[in-house]
Amino acid sequence: MYDPANGRGYDGLDGTTGKVNLNSGAESTIEALMALQAIHQNAAALNMVNAKAVERHTASIYEAESFTVAAGHPQVITPASSWTGDALYSGQIVQMSNNDQLKQEIDVAHQGEYILSAALVKKHTVSGVITLQIGVDGHSVSAVQVPQSPDSDYLTLIQLGSPLSLSSGKHTLTVTLQTVANESLVVDNFVLQPTSLFLMRFDGHMMEPSKNMIIIGSGLAPDFLLDE
Repeated sequence: MYDPANGRGYDGLDGTTGKVNLNSGAESTIEALMALQAIHQNAAALNMVNAKAVERHTASIYEAESFTVAAGHPQVITPASSWTGDALYSGQIVQMSNNDQLKQEIDVAHQGEYILSAALVKKHTVSGVITLQIGVDGHSVSAVQVPQSPDSDYLTLIQLGSPLSLSSGKHTLTVTLQTVANESLVVDNFVLQPTSLFLMRFDGHMMEPSKNMIIIGSGLAPDFLLDE
């Protein structure tokens, strides 16, 4: 991330908001300048130097406590502190037990592929396999085993299966816990992240950045593209 107005390089894009992380320093600035040097040595990349973002598709965060209960008796808990020791809860948390099911209506703005992740507490000591079953519009789309922590319990974000192909409009998301009778899982929130973050325009043409593109930006939108 590079700002031509002041010559500073920034740390990158925030994966949730799509906005620039304004932290800057020598390392970020040097890396940005090296990337710009590489652009000027690559004719194809130089032709795309004036690319502009015309749409930004950012992630949506759904707090677990905002879901409705579809089955079982999940418990909404207010943590004594939002700080876990190495991360922050985003609000209240939900403790799910075997066969508990949460349901939420999600509104998808753009048709495409989306990655669904969950912020949850990965446990060190478990008495059985913990599996989250994901459903969309009444159809099962994935079943993901929550891995065990190698040491202590900690809050982390895990991807819940392969990307989902979703049409624009409203969909019903369900999350069901499958485990042994005396086991449980604490969930903080769910994140729905589009795989294509930006719609770009260059030389009068629209395009979505390919996965092998490095985006260097100024302000709140990327200004330069380097295709590896």
